[in-house]
Amino acid sequence: MNANLETKAGAGPAQVTLEASVLSPDRQRLFGRASAIVHRSNIYVGLKQSSYFLETGKDWDVDMVVVRPDGQRAAGIPVTGQLINRQWMSVERGGIAGRLEWVSEQKDTVVSTWTYTSEASTRTWTFHVTQPGQYILKTTAQDESRRPSESSISFYAMGPGLSWWSQKDSDIVDVIPDKKSYKPGDIARLLVKSPYPLSRVLVTMEREGVMEHWITTLNGTANFIEVPLAEHHIPNVYVGVMLVQGRSGHRQIFGRRR
Repeated sequence: MNANLETKAGAGPAQVTLEASVLSPDRQRLFGRASAIVHRSNIYVGLKQSSYFLETGKDWDVDMVVVRPDGQRAAGIPVTGQLINRQWMSVERGGIAGRLEWVSEQKDTVVSTWTYTSEASTRTWTFHVTQPGQYILKTTAQDESRRPSESSISFYAMGPGLSWWSQKDSDIVDVIPDKKSYKPGDIARLLVKSPYPLSRVLVTMEREGVMEHWITTLNGTANFIEVPLAEHHIPNVYVGVMLVQGRSGHRQIFGRRR
C-alpha cells in the first residue's frame, strides 16, 4: 500500500489529504482517499463589520468573538488589534526609451491599537472615521499552547479629502461598488479612486449603447457617485466613469472604468 500525505502551506488551516492504493494478487489496483482539516490554532477571532462602505464623520463598528474550531466560544483569550490606513506613494520614473512610468509603494499607517480579553459574549469596537481611504483591521491572538491565530477585515471610507491610491500607466481609475448586487429602486454608491483632489466627472450607464449620462463634480480622491437604478436596468447595466481635470502644469490623467 502506498500513502501520499499533502498539506497546503499558509497562515490559516490546512487541508490534509491521505491517498492510498493497494495492488491485488491478480495485479488490479484500487485507490482510496480521505481528507481532513488541520487547525493551526485552537482558536479563531471572528469579525463582523457594520459596513464595508461608510462616509467620513461616521462611526465604524466591528463585532468580535473568539471561538474554538467546533464553534464554541472561548473566554479569557487576550486579543490585540491594529487599525491600519493603507495608502500608496506613487512617483514617475524613466523607463524604456525615457518613457515615464508610474512606480507605487504601499504605505501602511497604524491609526489605532487596542487589546482586550475575550468573553463568552460578543465585544463591539467602534472607530470614528475622519479621513477617507482604505482601512484594514488586523487581530492577533494565541491559544493556551501559544499557537497564533490571525484575522483581518477591511473597509472603505468615502468623502472629501485626500487618499493616495496606486497609480497605473494604463490611466484606468478603479471604481468600487458598495454592494455586490442591486434591485430596482436602489441607489448604488460607487467609490471612485481618483488621482485628482477635484475633478469633473462624466458618468454613463450603458448596455448595447449609452442609456443615460450626466456630468457631476467629484470633490476628493476617495469620494463617491450615486447611480439610481430602475426597472429598465434589469438584468444588468454598465457604469462608465471618466474624470477630467483642467490644465494645472502637470500631465493630465484621464481614467475610465467599466
